[in-house]
Amino acid sequence: PDTASNEPIPTHPCPSSPSPSAVYRFTATSSPNCVQSSCDYFLGIRTNDNDPTYLDFVLEGSATGWIGVGFAPNPAMASADVLGCVVVDSTGDLAFVDAWNNAGGHSNVRDTIQNVCPHSASYSNGRIQ
Repeated sequence: PDTASNEPIPTHPCPSSPSPSAVYRFTATSSPNCVQSSCDYFLGIRTNDNDPTYLDFVLEGSATGWIGVGFAPNPAMASADVLGCVVVDSTGDLAFVDAWNNAGGHSNVRDTIQNVCPHSASYSNGRIQ
């Protein structure tokens, strides 16, 4: 999608990256018994250790095109804030997405305020993490 940006410029200072051993207090997975690296999809959310006004997200899954999560007041995803990662070419390069689905049905419109701090992303063997 044209909403992707390889290097979003945050409009605020970013906190430190989460520790690789961070424990995510909220998780959503493809199966209740899978572990992060083997789930078809995994979402983890926690407060940032260095600045509790920020949330750390981990989003990982099996995908060939994109993976994302949206936060909306309704199941139709209208008026949703969307975060994700898109595979942009055959080399496995990724672009981060900070977008908005407006109430009029237009999806993945680039957010006018880039207030997300991407820390890392990779694509290998059909898996985005």
